[in-house]
Amino acid sequence: MTKKVLTLCHLHTDTHVLLGKKKRGFGAGQWNGFGGNVEKGKR
Repeated sequence: MTKKVLTLCHLHTDTHVLLGKKKRGFGAGQWNGFGGNVEKGKR
């Protein structure tokens, strides 16, 4: 099994959380935190 390094970021203040709405793929149309794959050698 290959391991993948991923990130997830929740930007917030005392009263707000920054989310994005997915446009395509799994969960399209749902609100989501920002994140993604980490490039090889960038850990």
